[in-house]
Amino acid sequence: MTNTLPAPSGTHGMLDTLESSPELRNLVQQSVAPSTFRLYSRAWLRFADWLQSENVHLDDLDDAAFARWVSNLFDAGLAPASIGCYAAGVKFILRLAGHPSPAGPLSERAMAGAIRAGRDRGRGQSAGVKWNAAQRLATALCKKQNVHAPSASLRDAAAIALASDCLLRVSEITAVNAGDLSFDDDGNGGLLHVRSSKTDQAGKGALLYFGEGAFHALSEWLRRLEDAVGTGNGSFGLAPDQPVFTRVYRGGCHQSRPGFLPPPAGNSQGRHGQLPAR
Repeated sequence: MTNTLPAPSGTHGMLDTLESSPELRNLVQQSVAPSTFRLYSRAWLRFADWLQSENVHLDDLDDAAFARWVSNLFDAGLAPASIGCYAAGVKFILRLAGHPSPAGPLSERAMAGAIRAGRDRGRGQSAGVKWNAAQRLATALCKKQNVHAPSASLRDAAAIALASDCLLRVSEITAVNAGDLSFDDDGNGGLLHVRSSKTDQAGKGALLYFGEGAFHALSEWLRRLEDAVGTGNGSFGLAPDQPVFTRVYRGGCHQSRPGFLPPPAGNSQGRHGQLPAR
């Protein structure tokens, strides 16, 4: 599947400008992630096939027609999340073509119906971890450390506590650097600067507060990390760009790069991710 922006057949307007300016076209494509563009391309191609089969021209596209397309996707067995993504992709490309969004009350109700009727379709969402359960897990990890990699338990406790307090995705946890954290002097919590996220790809950033439990879990882990890879003069003797949640291997060896998974069996790595000298 190509990453090239698909042009709606028979349209005009802004897409003509994109066709005549490859540089601008590329810049517009950079406004969303490559995976999102691939999804939008698939959505448009499927929508274009449906338009042709229904003999509907883009100029005649309205709320009722768009609702029929949503119904067509549902009848084809798509999960509500997939239907929503396809609808978003089509509206994105239509806007670039200078067409108003066809979505209205009828298609919105069709989408709501698909969500309710199709809630058992697809992979579904994992049940959320409640705050109290996350705090109990973090506390248990601090008390019962892994025999082979003692500091790994401290790392996991800090990651769970911080993710719970700040409602972070896994990608946001692994992106945390030492310079993103600031701690209250009274030990009651601190602030996390989230530089960018799945819903903030422009990198506007956000400041999120974490509480006392996360403060203590982070302090325990960062002191251990400082002993392993401390090289800067920032918080806990760590460089501002030092990833907070690094890989930990048997014997307590650390890598300076982010991650949680251990290396393949028999491939123990040294303190900074280098293979130990033989």
